[in-house]
Formats: sequence, C-alpha cells, structure tokens
Amino acid sequence: MRGWRHGWWVFRLLLADVLRRPLRTFVGAGLLTSGAYVWWASSRWQDQAAFSLTAVVLVVSLGVWRWRAPRSYRRTVGRWWGCWWRRRYRYGPSWQTLALRHGLYVTDRRQDPGVVRSLVLAWADTPRALRQQGQSVEVARLRRVRFTGATDHLLVALPAGITPDTVAAGCDSLAHAWRALTVRVRPAGPGWVWLDITRADTLRRPLLLGAVPTLTDATTVLAGLAGLSVGVLEDGSSWRLELRGAHVLIAGTTGSGKSSLLWAIVAGLSTAVHAGLVRVTWLDPKGGMEATPARPLADVVDRIDDMADTLDALVAELDQRAAALAGTSRQHKPSVSSPHRVVVVDELATLTALADSKTARRVEAALGALLSRGRAVGFTVITTTVDPSKEVVRWRGLHAVRVAFRLDEPIQVDMVLGDGALQRGAACDRIPLSTPGVCFVRIDGVPDPQRARAVYVPDKTIEHLGRTYPAPALCPPPSDPAEDTAPAGVTPAQAGAPA
Repeated sequence: MRGWRHGWWVFRLLLADVLRRPLRTFVGAGLLTSGAYVWWASSRWQDQAAFSLTAVVLVVSLGVWRWRAPRSYRRTVGRWWGCWWRRRYRYGPSWQTLALRHGLYVTDRRQDPGVVRSLVLAWADTPRALRQQGQSVEVARLRRVRFTGATDHLLVALPAGITPDTVAAGCDSLAHAWRALTVRVRPAGPGWVWLDITRADTLRRPLLLGAVPTLTDATTVLAGLAGLSVGVLEDGSSWRLELRGAHVLIAGTTGSGKSSLLWAIVAGLSTAVHAGLVRVTWLDPKGGMEATPARPLADVVDRIDDMADTLDALVAELDQRAAALAGTSRQHKPSVSSPHRVVVVDELATLTALADSKTARRVEAALGALLSRGRAVGFTVITTTVDPSKEVVRWRGLHAVRVAFRLDEPIQVDMVLGDGALQRGAACDRIPLSTPGVCFVRIDGVPDPQRARAVYVPDKTIEHLGRTYPAPALCPPPSDPAEDTAPAGVTPAQAGAPA
C-alpha cells in the first residue's frame, strides 16, 4: 500500500512538470534517452570508457572549482543548483498541501466548473468537502525560490482575496512545518509576497569590534553619519546605522545589549570626535556607571539635577544654529566651530516617568524641541529605555530609526517598531537570553524590520580609544607609554567599529 502511495506521488510530480513546463520536460527526457541509448548501444569499450572518463572529469572539475574558488562557484553553479534543488524537492512538492492547510486559498462557488476544471480540481490536493460543494479553489502559487546563506526566500503570488497579513498569521505554523527557526513575510508588490525562511541562526556568535573608520574632515564625517557600521545583519552584510538627519530609539530589557550599540556608536565616531567635528553629550542617570569610560570622548552628565539644564542649553544652541543658517543653507555642515551634536539619553524613564513633575516637564519639552527641530541643524538624539510606553517615551513617533532588543511582552514590539512589526516576524520577546546584542531594526518608511546584532566593545578597547582619540577640549594628561598599548587584536590606528 505504501509503495502505491509513493508511486502516485511520483506520477503527480511528473504530471505537474509536464503541465507546467512541457517543452523543458520533453527536451530533458529526450536528452536522457539519447544519452542512455548511446551508452548501451555502443559496442566498443573505448567509447564507453571515453564517456565514463568525460563524466568523471566533469565531476572532478566541479569539485576543484568549488574547493579553489568557492565564491565564483556559488555565484554560478551553486546558486543555480541550490535554487533548483530547493524548488524541486524542498518546497515544491509540499507547497500546495501546506497552502491549503494554512488558509492560503480562496474559493468560488460555481454551478458547472467544466470538464477541464473538474480534472484539475481532482488532480490537486483540494479538500474533499470543497469538491463536493461544487466550489473552485485558487491556491497561492509558488513562483520563485532563492537563498542567501542560511535563509531561503520564496516568492509567492497571492490570489485575489488574500493579503500579506493573512500570510503573516500563519508564519509560526509554517516554520514548524518546514522545521525552520522563523518565517517572516515581506511585501513584494501588489499581489506578491516574499517568505523569508531562516534555517540557521547566523547571529548566535558575538561580534568583536573591528577597525575604526577614519573621519577627519566634513566629507568623511557626513558619509560616516549617513551609515555608521555598528554590527552585522542576518544576511551577513554590515549593519549601517543612519545618524545624519535621524534620531534613534533603542528599547530593550536589562542585559539585552543596548549598551553594546551605544559603545559601537561612540567607537565609530571616535576619530571624528578627536578631530573636533562631532561632539557627544551623554546623560547617564545611573550615576555615571555606564558612561564613565567615555569621559575622554564625551561630555558625561551623571547628576539628574543637571540633566534638565543640559538639555535646555542644547535647545538654546539649536536655536542659535537655526538663526545662523536661516537664509544661507538648509543643511548643517559639521566644522570645528559648529560640530555635529550627538545627544545620548540613557534610561529615559528616570527623567520622565520616575522624575518629579517639574523636571519631567522640562525634559519632555527640551527633548521635543531637539527631536522635532534638530535634524536640519546637526543634532542627533539617541534615547534608550526599558519601557517603551507613551508614559516614558512621549515623542516616540519622532524617532526615524527604531531598534528593539529583547523585550518582555509581545505588545511592546509594535510599540517600538510600529504596527504590524510582530506579525511580520520581529519576535523580540523570543530573543534568547544567551544572545545579548541581537535586535530588530526598523527605519522610517521601510515596513519590514531587519534582524541584526551589534558588535561588542571590550573595556580595554574603550580605554584605548579614550587615550588615542580624546575630544579636543577633554584631552587627558599624558600617560605612561607602557600603558598606552592597544589591547590584543587592536592596533592604535585600528581600534573601532567594523568598516
């Protein structure tokens, strides 16, 4: 009985090939038949040996190519073969069954579907109840399969009546069906979606700090602020955080890795700080426990009573810049006399929800002015919080870049990353405790969150950066040359974020 079932499955697979790609199927069958005939019909053993030797040389050549030039092999042979194999054997045979089980189909009642339509419905794995009711079924179609690293990408054509949200509702069950870690949905245009199927966690290992970018003039500083490398995305590319003309909201529980991102930003801007083109102001309500190593690189404010005054002073500087640029330029260009200002507000809840009413009102008014009017005049505000509710982050909508590390509750995901982020696969509440620094990033205007991991900056590297690239007005006294050595794996010219 089991053999008959397997034979029926093979017959349906061959029939599907003939109906979908008749020319390719017949040409392939003809070539295989011709090759078999040449092999068996040849009476000379020399011809058989030459044929066998050609096949062996071809296989060995492909193996040597893959060994000596793996990148070009993956670009040409590996990518084509991987896509074909995944489409043919991994996703193609089971796609229709899974689509029907997960509601990725629409039904239309018809009195007489016709002979051809009846044969198609009988051949397809359509529920018997729908066939008995005389309904025609249109299933979402699998059109293309691609893969990048440990993630497979499926392009799906949606029938009229199904939206990307309908597909997103079944992502968890699809992940279990395919034995994958996660399945996420990305719209690919009207009537099309991409299913991103992650089969292995490429971000499970921590990332150490790489080379500091050289930002010593206005041009390089603007380029660095437009895309500062602070980590790695899930597909293996560099995570470039936009700081020019954008404010950043960082949310996550205690120990989730928020400080890793802050130190990656400070390390990446260290050469610009040393050149006097960027100035960092760090408000640390925890008494300076986190920001103390950054004192050579930033203006650290660790007294809560002084933080409201510092924010008011920054607003006054913002007004002066706006008045100076009025009628001359629409964008600020950093210089030594007017550097780009980066304001870090660590643990915002201490200054808003947990502070007295007078201090909270001053802080919210100052942050509102910096967030709403600071982009054009060279101000970037970076706020971190454990609780992303409106009581804590009143100006949540003014942050163009939002980063969500591990969160306690699923409802907090949409608070940070926007509506629909959890349904699109940003499961921040499921990030393991063993992977601090893993997060989801969402940029304003881009609906799909991206999974990333921030680099880890060791304490010795932070101290070395403070001695090597101090701010001009914060230069420490000369130290012992024996102590001014770079930590292991970091040279004095290269001690920062990945290029």
